[in-house]
Amino acid sequence: MNHLWQSTLFALAVWVATVALRRNGARARYWLWTMASLKFLVPLSALVAIVERVEWLDTASAPGPAVALVMEDVLAPATDVVMPQAAIFDASAEGLVGATVGGTAWLLVAVWAIGTLVVFARWWRQWKPIGAALREATPIALDASFGAGDLAVVSAATMPEPGVVGMWRPRLVLPDGIVERLPPAQLRALIAHERCHVVHRDNLVAALHMVVEAIFWFHPAVWWLGWRLIDERERACDEAVLQSGNRPEDYAEGILEVCRQSVGLRLACVAGVSGSNLRARVEAIMRRDIGNPLTRTGRWTLAAAIALAVGGPVAGGALLAQSRVVVAADAPRFDTVSIRSIGPMRLSGGERGPLQFEMEANAIHSESPRSQSNDFPRVGLPLHGFIQAAYGVSRLRVEGGPAWVTSELFVIEATAAGAPRPDQTIERLRSLLADRFKLIMRRETRTMPVYELVAAPSGLRIAPLKPGDCIQRPVQWDKIDLEAPLFVCDGGGRVRRMLSWSPETRLHPRWPRVMRIEFGDIDMAGAIEKLAHQVERPIVDRTGFTARFNLLLEFAPASDPTASGPSLFTALEEQLGLRLVEAQAPIEMLVIESAERP
Repeated sequence: MNHLWQSTLFALAVWVATVALRRNGARARYWLWTMASLKFLVPLSALVAIVERVEWLDTASAPGPAVALVMEDVLAPATDVVMPQAAIFDASAEGLVGATVGGTAWLLVAVWAIGTLVVFARWWRQWKPIGAALREATPIALDASFGAGDLAVVSAATMPEPGVVGMWRPRLVLPDGIVERLPPAQLRALIAHERCHVVHRDNLVAALHMVVEAIFWFHPAVWWLGWRLIDERERACDEAVLQSGNRPEDYAEGILEVCRQSVGLRLACVAGVSGSNLRARVEAIMRRDIGNPLTRTGRWTLAAAIALAVGGPVAGGALLAQSRVVVAADAPRFDTVSIRSIGPMRLSGGERGPLQFEMEANAIHSESPRSQSNDFPRVGLPLHGFIQAAYGVSRLRVEGGPAWVTSELFVIEATAAGAPRPDQTIERLRSLLADRFKLIMRRETRTMPVYELVAAPSGLRIAPLKPGDCIQRPVQWDKIDLEAPLFVCDGGGRVRRMLSWSPETRLHPRWPRVMRIEFGDIDMAGAIEKLAHQVERPIVDRTGFTARFNLLLEFAPASDPTASGPSLFTALEEQLGLRLVEAQAPIEMLVIESAERP
């Protein structure tokens, strides 16, 4: 779809250029229309992709410039399709959606194939009499005064009008008796017209546009381009005939005599003399209407426009390449790595859903107790979840890639010498994803629906951190009250379910009462990272609160109907004095370009 609207936009731009050049020679306009036709065979995204493959940067994370984001919207292919969560995580829904999409796709392919066959059949029906005429044609020798030069000339009884047939070894095919019927001056002008087609390889261009029409037969712009190509092609040759010294009267009368003798058989890949709007052409010939040659300024302007059309995608690919998320060659790696697939993700029988996977990915990224060992936590996650962990983003900010990226679960067992810091573990995870999953991503900024985090009318209920408000590591987990809030310094903490021990639910201790988010010595950006996993939109900080603080929030997650307690929105306002407000804002996304199963 991107290719279609890009090509249509390019054709409209060419139309504007031809209007600006309407007083100039028709050949310049013809080549512009030829470029518009060939654009349908050359997607801009292909040029972008080729240049994007060049390793322009070697930094670990380099966001692309603003220009790259604009070029991405215009040039990049629409390959990133985000399916609704229900379709991704529900097995039966996924099968139903897949079957529906597959059936529609095959129906569209069948309709397209039938249309293409119809176009080819029409051309074959038109070509059959031309082919028969060629088989019966006999060579004829013309006097040098006719100007045929080294062009092979043959005569055929069933040929309705003079025409050039062939792309690489063209032949001029004349109807039988036309040499005797037409005065030499008229025939000389018609042959000059045909030689113009040969010199400019017009049959080759016509054949290429026939391919465009066969592939994009459903697009009205393609047929409009065909009419414009024929019109400017014939006008260009008319101008060449007049410039070569032929009298307008002889040329116009020769064309009209051919029209009286023929039945108007037209074929796009046979360049004749009676194509285009005959009345307009004859009037232009009689007025000796020859376009002005391009001035130096006009030539430079046209060359600059062509260079921009061709070089724009190349420059765009270079800029887009800068938005790639590239792992440096010297980035730290795990010493040993083992990866195994444990099958597809399901949502049935109380199994983990997307929010639970997201919380586990968040736990990997945070400073959990296990981060102090040399073992990477053994967590079953889809690749999508490991990307969230590696780059500290919510699932809403990662999209694209093959379907298994969000559905197939993997367990990664990895070790590193010593006791790496959490940030070093995250760097190793990024290297692992690039090495073993062949993960390639790019950064992309989009304006999208968000929640703005603002202070509630009653005021903020969070206080700047004071000495002693958090505990230092290492934490003695066997000596703390697991029911009490735990604030570990330097951003440590947990997202956990607090169990209900009320008499009504004592028989079901696994039923959660509330979700508790508790983190010590955290800033607002870190708090938003924890909250972002609970809502379906990215969150943007508008509080203006810059101090570090302890985060404690208890709420009933919307994804769990058995939970009790306030909603996240109510809990934020009542417990922290914060409010989530709907808005639009630019958000940086991670788009998966390619990934392979390890």
